[in-house]
Amino acid sequence: MGSLALPRRQSTPGSPKSTRAALKVLADELGLTVAQFAPAWLLAQGDDVVPIPGTRKLERIAENAQAAAVSLAPETLARIDAIAGRTRWAGDRRSFAAHGVTRRATSD
Repeated sequence: MGSLALPRRQSTPGSPKSTRAALKVLADELGLTVAQFAPAWLLAQGDDVVPIPGTRKLERIAENAQAAAVSLAPETLARIDAIAGRTRWAGDRRSFAAHGVTRRATSD
């Protein structure tokens, strides 16, 4: 008797998986790593936006810093918006935050 394996789940257009894949392709076309691509996009959003990359590896610091030298062309920004425009992201913004954490002044 044959195997009853389930078909592999395919990502549908517009799904988070396909969006990530499309952004990775664009980063590759630009010769950037994803770690450089994301802060470069953030820097292109205006002077009031500051990316704060995090890393635990020393060699990644230089990679992250190189994003500051990247200037994304208007055509590239339009492609990013077409792939992952603001209206394509939905959900509760608090779902990304640490639950149960508050910022309270301590009295010493």
